[in-house]
Formats: sequence, C-alpha cells, structure tokens
Amino acid sequence: LRHECLYRLAGALQQTARHADAAKRFEELLAVIPADHYLAVAGRYGAGEAHRDAGDDQKAIPHFQTASRSPDDDPRGYGFAGGYQLGYAKLRSGDHAGALAAFRTLCERWPSHEAIGELQYLVGEAAHRTKDDATAETAWRAAVAAGGEWAADARSALASLLRARGDDVETLAFEASGAV
Repeated sequence: LRHECLYRLAGALQQTARHADAAKRFEELLAVIPADHYLAVAGRYGAGEAHRDAGDDQKAIPHFQTASRSPDDDPRGYGFAGGYQLGYAKLRSGDHAGALAAFRTLCERWPSHEAIGELQYLVGEAAHRTKDDATAETAWRAAVAAGGEWAADARSALASLLRARGDDVETLAFEASGAV
C-alpha cells in the first residue's frame, strides 16, 4: 500500500505543477521497489516527466530510457511514450545522435503508429542536425508520404534541404506540389 500511496502522491504533486517535489517522490518510490514491480515502469516514466517539467532533461533522460525499454507493445503504453519523450529530451539537450536513435527505434518498433508522420519528421530533424542529410531526406520523404499534420513541415524541410544542396527549380516545384 505504501508504494501505491507514494505513486499517487507523486502524481498529485505533478498535476499541481510541483514538479521538483513530484520527482523526489517518484525517486523515493523507485528506490524501494524492485525493477519488476508493477509500478516500476510507470514510476520511471513519471519521474522522467517530473524532471522534464522541472526543466532538467539530464535527470529525465535515464528514466525515459528505462521506460522506453518496456516490452509493452501497446502504442499507448510506456514503451512508446518513454521513447518519444526520450527523443525530445535528447533533442532539447543537444544530443542529436541520441534523439535520432530514439526516434528511429520508435519508427521501427511501431511502423503503423498513428504518429508515424511526426516520428519520420523528427528522424529527419535529428538526422539533419547530425549532418546526415541522406537520412534526413529519406525520413522527410516518408513523413510527406505518410500525410497528416506533419506533412507540410516535412515538405518544407525537404525543400530547404534540396535548395541548399543546389537542386534545380523544377525539382523544388515538384517537391512543392506534394508529389514527393
């Protein structure tokens, strides 16, 4: 019962924007439960969120990393959410190669996820920041093909990449038409 109470207290603190206090309670919980406890993955994810919301991505990253390794294949579960937040935390902290790896893993593990267009866009963004423009181009083309709300951003990023590479105006017109 104590473990459940700690988890609920941490969640309540998080919901009232007391992120540092929530992080402490999640850490306290994680210190007293085994890794295979039913609250362990949820506690790791909660600790990651609390640290992230307190402005400390470096403390959030290991928690999101652990949550992302959850064997849960539910696209709404902690494995997906942990990987997604891990990618963003690494992107914000300047670890673009780490962000690229996290977003790629999500694309490979959940290729039919409803957010695949966004994930492909983020693969492109992280790849471009690591100067891997071939991967960025492939990912942004995949994001455009996936459609959805990230397609226009991917098309714009792709057009900028092609323009910087020196592709001709016809190619850019082709890209702008959406026929990637």
